Amino acid sequence: MTIETTEPIMQFTAPSPGRMDEQAPVFEVLAELGALFPSLPRPYIIAYSSGEAHFQLQLQHPSHFEAWRAALQIPPVSVSLHAGQDIVWLAVDAMFRGVLLRLTGHEVPLTVEQAEAPQAVTA
Repeated sequence: MTIETTEPIMQFTAPSPGRMDEQAPVFEVLAELGALFPSLPRPYIIAYSSGEAHFQLQLQHPSHFEAWRAALQIPPVSVSLHAGQDIVWLAVDAMFRGVLLRLTGHEVPLTVEQAEAPQAVTA
């Protein structure tokens, strides 16, 4: 007995996730940061696979964030304060060896209302 199919078989192609070697710059920078700053607080690391190679270093506390910010020589004026739902955090984007990194510091001791209040600018 022979069975013939007259309906076309649909083929699905998954979108390409890219290749691992496209993230090599991120891993090279992470290795270099570990060698340059071995005593800094250990961050939670996120390596993004969409778009250009970039990564995030999440720090548990504002003092940990500040240690990394100072070590990377990121100007304090570049740091922004963010608030959402019931959390407040610090964030800054910077380039290191040609790779974009986002540094975030959590557990900022402010309420969302305090963080969203207008800030006085001093010269």
